[in-house]
Amino acid sequence: MIMNRKMRLAAIGAMVIAGAILMSAGLFAYAQEIQLPFTWKGDGEAWAMLEDEVEYVKFTISVTVDPDGLVKGKAASDDSEFAIERFYYTQETDGLRRVVIVLCAQNVDEPFLYILDGKAIKNKFFFGEALIKKYEKEGAIEKGLNIGDKAATEIYEDYIPDGLKNALKSCRPVGCVKIVGKFAEN
Repeated sequence: MIMNRKMRLAAIGAMVIAGAILMSAGLFAYAQEIQLPFTWKGDGEAWAMLEDEVEYVKFTISVTVDPDGLVKGKAASDDSEFAIERFYYTQETDGLRRVVIVLCAQNVDEPFLYILDGKAIKNKFFFGEALIKKYEKEGAIEKGLNIGDKAATEIYEDYIPDGLKNALKSCRPVGCVKIVGKFAEN
């Protein structure tokens, strides 16, 4: 079967991306156990499909968990700032950990809730899906997520709280995100 030029380029591109991800995962040292308090900082990129156009955004993110397990942090791009509202995580297994970060846009006329649902490799590389919904202060999703409760929440592969499960089903997928970061001194 003869492949046309576009098909060959797509196949080569997919192999390069897969190879880069695997090489990145292999280069990191085994992750340290997380000890409270901690701060994790990173640089991210997001691709979102909004109104039939792909938008690309670079941003920074900082997440701090204090000795009591309370989370504060933000993500910021050149023109927007987002407060971290909720932080969910699983225990690390074979260098992977599921992380769900709920953000809310700040200082905008029409605030939105963003959910980043993905995997962290060795606590250094995060990749995942970006979901969105219009923020409603008394909305069912916001109440189910307990927006305002700043406690970091451990989740399990066989048990995800109903509020988070509903949010992941209800919010609209808009793109993908990757973040490269590391633990910082508190």
